[in-house]
Amino acid sequence: KEILAKLISTKGNLSIHIANLAERGMVSRKTSDDDGRRHVIRLTAKGRRALETTETYYKERIAEISRNMTAEEFRSLIKLMDKLRERCSDILSASENSNGGASHE
Repeated sequence: KEILAKLISTKGNLSIHIANLAERGMVSRKTSDDDGRRHVIRLTAKGRRALETTETYYKERIAEISRNMTAEEFRSLIKLMDKLRERCSDILSASENSNGGASHE
């Protein structure tokens, strides 16, 4: 639930992505001790290294893209992107709820 809340995705998509990451050794998946229906997902050392590399690349690209933007333009862009993410998340949630939890892939 925590991961899904931070992404613009559906439960079905998230399950597939986590399975792929587990297959590649990036995350470990364990059934929760408290609730057998839940899984605890953790980054492995390999996953942490990949995340660090990706974050570094991402930050470099953002700096490159925003180099000629004023601070106000950058703040406005972030605000608009947050609004877009929120709207996408709302639409996906509404879609899942109207389809009984079925994902659209």
